[in-house]
Amino acid sequence: MQNLGFAYAMMPLLEEQDDRVDPREFLLRHLQRFNTHPVFTAPILGAVSRLEEEGKPEEASHIKETLMAPYAALGDSLFGNSLRPCSAAGGLLFALQGALLAPLVYLVLYTPLHLWIRFRGFTAGCERGKESVDFIRAMNIPQLASKIRWCAAVLLGVAAFVASDRGAFVFGGGVPLLGRVLALAVILGSFLAVKKSVPVTAILYGSAAALGMVFALV
Repeated sequence: MQNLGFAYAMMPLLEEQDDRVDPREFLLRHLQRFNTHPVFTAPILGAVSRLEEEGKPEEASHIKETLMAPYAALGDSLFGNSLRPCSAAGGLLFALQGALLAPLVYLVLYTPLHLWIRFRGFTAGCERGKESVDFIRAMNIPQLASKIRWCAAVLLGVAAFVASDRGAFVFGGGVPLLGRVLALAVILGSFLAVKKSVPVTAILYGSAAALGMVFALV
């Protein structure tokens, strides 16, 4: 599924090796099925390039087949289930304030980490070959993703509190009591859901939908 892109990315290496490598065998080798998280393609690409330069095509193919599945799982956990919802919650917080910079906040929160993994992962692969897996291992992705999910829950709770204070949910004497109670419920519910390993995307969209329906009725 990503084999064409991978083979295309390897073309400069083929051009550098001139007659030392059979172009047909080289391309067939890298047109085999390849599918992983897009961000984690870079570390694999770097390692494969290093092994091809060292004349170890069998090891290059082996490391592709070995790493693509676990790297796909790590990427989905870190980006799809953690960083992206967290960045969206941060952007939502600014959007509730009417700030036009809300989309920029999302990009500022999301972009640095994926660019770092792409750049440093590729260079680590080129420098260390198959030993570059230590770079990803040292990041402790599961723990990092867990911390980001907690941050997402906090941002979502703050966004719920801000939404409750917009003045549309006033209960007696001009005190936005009902809105604040609902906001507190969202905050506590978000923390509980994260503790129960509920996907952050489900927390984000579920909380937003629930608050929307309740506030519409109020």
